[in-house]
Amino acid sequence: MRALVLLLSLFLLGGQAQHVSDWTYSEGALDEAHWPQHYPACGGQRQSPINLQRTKISLPSTMRMTVADGTVYIAQQMHFHWGGASSEISGSEHTVDGIRHVIEIHIVHYNSKYKSYDIAQDAPDGLAVLAAFVEVKNYPENTYYSNFISHLANIKYPGQRTTLTGLDVQDMLPRNLQHYYTYHGSL
Repeated sequence: MRALVLLLSLFLLGGQAQHVSDWTYSEGALDEAHWPQHYPACGGQRQSPINLQRTKISLPSTMRMTVADGTVYIAQQMHFHWGGASSEISGSEHTVDGIRHVIEIHIVHYNSKYKSYDIAQDAPDGLAVLAAFVEVKNYPENTYYSNFISHLANIKYPGQRTTLTGLDVQDMLPRNLQHYYTYHGSL
């Protein structure tokens, strides 16, 4: 696996995830366009997932992401959205120019000024998510993903979880973190 051609830094403010497994990214009665009808929390402004359209983004080359007030965000958890090679089962939550990727990594952080993730998730400045797309290519095995991949057999059904030890998340991210998009949105 060759990790990551694009890094997204997603500042997800407020909003809580709908933890229901009936929704889908595939076309049909429960696709993204119909989510607000079935799950009202999905009908707000700045709603995730989004389609990043690179031709409509124009930023100065000197623009940098900073947190001027020194805010520290604490990593709470990491999860993956994954699927297959076709657009019907691709796993990424977000798209770039309408294209889904096979895997999207999310590292969810909460603002350290709050005592816990549970408190922070309801605050407008409570959460920040670092996300990245993964490309699957015919390359030699990526040893940084080996520990993670060896645990996938423990996750066969939606909602299942597994715990890993000794995983260096930074090794799973791209080396160059200088190219990214940010937006205010939901989790």
